Amino acid sequence: MREMECSEREAVREDTSAKNLIAAAKMKKDADAARVAAKDEIERLQTVESEFENKMSMAEIDRKTCEELLLAAKEELESLAVEREEILRSTEASNLELKRLREEIAAEKEGLQAAKAELEKSQSSVQSDVDTLAQEKKALEMS
Repeated sequence: MREMECSEREAVREDTSAKNLIAAAKMKKDADAARVAAKDEIERLQTVESEFENKMSMAEIDRKTCEELLLAAKEELESLAVEREEILRSTEASNLELKRLREEIAAEKEGLQAAKAELEKSQSSVQSDVDTLAQEKKALEMS
């Protein structure tokens, strides 16, 4: 009986030992799978990190390009504002010169109209004198 008990205990121990070995093997298999999954996840995260760094680099390049374009646009805008002011001053000067020339033309026109009136008056007087002389000549020829 003792032998049976010993044999039974031995069988229980072997069974427990076998179960422990199976559990250990399963744990090792699970640990290996977890290591592989962790390795895959690390590679994926490294890829994501690399892509993120590339995108950040591109974003930095885009930001610098935008800053350069913004600076160039600002300089162009300032240049256009200066040019606009010069055009406004030039236009104002041209308008003043045009006004002065119009006034000068109007004054000359008035002078010409006065001269024309004087000429017409003088022409009328000369015509009257010519008519008078023609009549006197006719009168002399008749006499």
